[in-house]
Amino acid sequence: MAAQIFIVAAVLCMYGLREIKPLIPNAENPLLSLALVAVQILFVTLLAFLLNRVGLIRLARPHKEQGQLGGYYRRLGLLLQIVLLLLFAGDIYLAGWADLATMLTGAVPILADELLILLPLLLSWLIVQAILYGLDRAVRLRARQGAQSRQIWSRKRYLLFHIQAGLAPVLILLSLLLALIDLLDLIGPHLPSGSLGDALISAILILGIGLTVLCAPVLIRFTWSCAALKDSPIRKRLENLCTATGLGYRNILVWRTGKMITNAAVMGFWGPLRYLLITDALLEEMSPDELAAVFAHEVGHVSGRHLPYYGLFLVGLNLVIYDLRELLIGRLSLLSNDAAIDVLQIAVLVGAFLVIFGWISRRFERDADVRAILHSGCPDGGCQPGCPLYDLRQAEEGHNPTGNPGERLCPLAVRCFSGALNRIGALNAIPRRARSWRHSSIASRTELLQQLTCEPGRLHRFQRLIRLVKICIWAAVVAGAIGAILLYLWPG
Repeated sequence: MAAQIFIVAAVLCMYGLREIKPLIPNAENPLLSLALVAVQILFVTLLAFLLNRVGLIRLARPHKEQGQLGGYYRRLGLLLQIVLLLLFAGDIYLAGWADLATMLTGAVPILADELLILLPLLLSWLIVQAILYGLDRAVRLRARQGAQSRQIWSRKRYLLFHIQAGLAPVLILLSLLLALIDLLDLIGPHLPSGSLGDALISAILILGIGLTVLCAPVLIRFTWSCAALKDSPIRKRLENLCTATGLGYRNILVWRTGKMITNAAVMGFWGPLRYLLITDALLEEMSPDELAAVFAHEVGHVSGRHLPYYGLFLVGLNLVIYDLRELLIGRLSLLSNDAAIDVLQIAVLVGAFLVIFGWISRRFERDADVRAILHSGCPDGGCQPGCPLYDLRQAEEGHNPTGNPGERLCPLAVRCFSGALNRIGALNAIPRRARSWRHSSIASRTELLQQLTCEPGRLHRFQRLIRLVKICIWAAVVAGAIGAILLYLWPG
């Protein structure tokens, strides 16, 4: 689970559970609440230490492959983050930590209570990261086949990286939104009552969310310690790729990770505030063709409009769940406990997000793979007669090649892109068969590309699936909006 999603899940958990009466009222025994929180931090520290030792013992076995060890490290991180969320929920419901934090920060009405509620979770997360450094270092050394320790980041650099890259951006952005919500709660009584006041609050909140999302890439650029990619042949090649695909962007940046992360990324919905990132390790470890292939994958996300569709999916999901809540509670009166309803709503929202969003994300990742190959073409212009891209270019020039151009992918481009995927997996100690919540395994992605190369018509069928996914997302948004309007017009 990425740190960003972990923090968002924690905030949702906080808002859902703080409305429920805690098992131990803090007003009666605040010291007991503090003691339970301290026990939770101690427990997760001991658990992380034990699991880290188990990982180091497994690493010492000579028959263990690098990919298996990398997979264990990632599963261990996911397990500990789930445990942290469960213990955090226990802090709020069992120990009454949210009520105690609200009582202690009553004099500061904006943001103070939320930050204090999150403090034990953030402290536990930092302790876990500090403990897991030993296993991360050992896995990276094995992946680099005994490279000198100076090439692996120190514990301090490791923690700073996880704070800068994982914790700081999302925590700052969420803090801005939480502060806006607290401010609206303060000025709410001074706004016009009724529908007009509700509309003003909703408009201010939507505007605040929009501005936060729009400006987030600027904040992330500085928290991630990025610098502009210097003028060079590789920059020129990447700029030409952006020009050929009509991609608007502000700059191409190098993400300085201490040469520990081999990856690329795209940030931003709007061209003037969109940044394209490649890490320092990617720039050093990959060949120009491989780097261009990985960069083209990120360009594929933009040309496929995947980021806006992720946003539309979240809007549609929230609208549909809102409609169901209003229908079951306000119209049919099937549920009456407000606190239980809030928890149920958040549980359904998180569950649907994890299942459906993960499925959509894996399809969009494969779509970005396909678009990367279509954008970049054969390495070094190596297309030959019989290659689908060669036939397509011949057709565009007025020639009459054999076959049906555009029905298959270029084999040379697929080979180059698959090699880049495999190399990234090896450098990041990712097993070929390991899949994650948002990414299919490297093996399955390369196998699909091979099928799209060999089977005429398969490419069109895959592209139809992606179009169907996008249509379904729009359908959810439209249906949710219509449902919300009808529920508004339908008297309760």
